[in-house]
Amino acid sequence: MNADIELFNVDKARFLVRKEEVIENLNRYSNIEKNGRLIAANYNNWKGKICSIDTVFRLFGTWEKALKEAEVKGWYKRKKYSDEEVLEYFESLWRWRGQRPALGDFKKYNQETGKMLHCDVVRRRYGNYITFCKIFAQYIIGEVEISAILHLKEREKKRQNKRYISPRLRALVLKRDEKTCKDCGASPKQDKNIMLHIHHIVPHANGGETTLDNLVTNCSTCNLGKSNVVLDN
Repeated sequence: MNADIELFNVDKARFLVRKEEVIENLNRYSNIEKNGRLIAANYNNWKGKICSIDTVFRLFGTWEKALKEAEVKGWYKRKKYSDEEVLEYFESLWRWRGQRPALGDFKKYNQETGKMLHCDVVRRRYGNYITFCKIFAQYIIGEVEISAILHLKEREKKRQNKRYISPRLRALVLKRDEKTCKDCGASPKQDKNIMLHIHHIVPHANGGETTLDNLVTNCSTCNLGKSNVVLDN
């Protein structure tokens, strides 16, 4: 009975592909991905995909769940590194490089050593990379305690929390914008495949606040094309 309620729900979004087709497509993708990096961004850039990554998310919920249902093994579950592991890795990277490492050195070091920690792990956790490097160097030579690095982590966490758009605020923005992309006019009312995002007009990285006046509705295409560009009014 419950299955029929879901099946015959007229308000349920329609998809141009079925789960079974996407699962088959994911298996084919896993066979041609030589380095085993089964990540959403790589799939989205693959010419053989049968749907967008947004459709995968809507069908399965997350990229990880999609790969699990497809019984595909790969680097789809990110390891959660402890602070101790990140700092130990970074010290090894610095000593390997012989000077303050650039962001591109992470990839070179990983290829040479078989490690997998990405530079974004450091930036997401501790904030500004240059500032982190300075504090880390002071920590290694004994000028500051580890609490100085943990302070960077806490400060970045608070900064990211300020960027968070609550469900209520998101609902207010969508209602104000009539669930329509304010750039191209796309709307799920006309096309069920359209996915809407809430975009900061003045980017959060540039000091923009997470308030109703500084938020706007965009479709996924327009939103991804802007990054941290300040929008004209």
